Amino acid sequence: MSLYGSEHHLRPFEYPDSLEEDHKDILKNNWTVLCADLDRPTSLIIDHLFQEKILSNDAFERIQQDRKTKQEKARELLTMLLCKDPNAFGVFVRSLESDHPNLHNLLLHDNENRSETTEGGYNGKLGYTDYAT
Repeated sequence: MSLYGSEHHLRPFEYPDSLEEDHKDILKNNWTVLCADLDRPTSLIIDHLFQEKILSNDAFERIQQDRKTKQEKARELLTMLLCKDPNAFGVFVRSLESDHPNLHNLLLHDNENRSETTEGGYNGKLGYTDYAT
């Protein structure tokens, strides 16, 4: 069952380019919490971002280097995300859902709060539009 329950269907949604800065602000505003909580293993997150083509082979290998601490890996991942397209934010937040639900909810909530103050029809969802049946 999805986070949104079985009564919802998910359809693709494209982020307007103008929201990229909002996503960067969300990551920066939650930087300390993200670095601290992502100190736990980040491999599933990195694997998901690699699978979704958010991270290149080189970026994937650079983050996974053995000589780095978990916190250094988390910082490097977040720094890379700041340079990615708007789709990367949604993929990242979804990758947190199962192993880091507190971070998932934090970023989801922050994103939805920002969308309520944003004009122009942005729905505040993370890479999908939520339609009830």
